[in-house]
Amino acid sequence: MPGMFMIPYGETKYLEQFFIHNPSIVSFMLEPIQGEAGVIVPPKYYLEEVRALCNKYNVLMILDEVQTGLGRTGKLCNYHYTSIQPDLLILGKALSGGFYPVFSSIRK
Repeated sequence: MPGMFMIPYGETKYLEQFFIHNPSIVSFMLEPIQGEAGVIVPPKYYLEEVRALCNKYNVLMILDEVQTGLGRTGKLCNYHYTSIQPDLLILGKALSGGFYPVFSSIRK
């Protein structure tokens, strides 16, 4: 997809360098737990570190919880295991069973 960049998962030092060298970045979207190539759990405090970097560089934090939301990890959303709150939360297919486009957002 044009304008999208891949950042190595779990690498907050790389993410910060990317933010520094690309000041026009608007948002950073990630899955709290990677689910396509097996179950890849993030390093401890990864989501908190990403939240801090997004705050520092004025970047929206978007969590894709299509596969991990709605109780699939034991809590309503996987990010509930942390102290963070995303700017946007994607649950679309999880909410509609994959039949209807659904978008939910979180207000601060």
